[in-house]
Amino acid sequence: MGNNNKILSVFDFDGVLADTNSSVYVIKNEKVIKKLTPKEYVDYEPLDGESFDYSEFNKMIKNPKLIVKNFKILVNQLEKARKSPKGSRKVTILTARGIGIPVTAFFKTFGLKPYVVALGSGDPKDEADWVENEITKPNGYDTLYFMDDAEENINAINEMLKKYPEIESVVTLIEE
Repeated sequence: MGNNNKILSVFDFDGVLADTNSSVYVIKNEKVIKKLTPKEYVDYEPLDGESFDYSEFNKMIKNPKLIVKNFKILVNQLEKARKSPKGSRKVTILTARGIGIPVTAFFKTFGLKPYVVALGSGDPKDEADWVENEITKPNGYDTLYFMDDAEENINAINEMLKKYPEIESVVTLIEE
């Protein structure tokens, strides 16, 4: 990889850049038994026979509340990427949502077009695998900035980074 000074900035969306009123539903025996906010979902341990319905996250975002402090960091990173040599900086919104269109549409209202990756998974390992794939690409990244509000995701990223001591990183848990 070498020290080519390539920077990857990764931001979670829900709870980091915006608070949304999208809910995750807990399903048991084909019935909704609980409605969770994204914050509640992060800490919820499903019981036997329970599954999740994420369908609200595939709809357009209604009344999102911008988290200004983190949004300013995103805008700053996007601006740095715009001014940098092509390919030297990448800014990505990495969301567990199943589709990226609602997130892309949200940013469009601010005149922004960040790269949005919809993982379609809330599994921390899937997030860590995506980031690992990016940093280990030929001509990959040697610096990682990562912001998320789920401690499990932060832990998965930190664990994955242990394999790459040459990667400089700033991994930030966002707490409201």
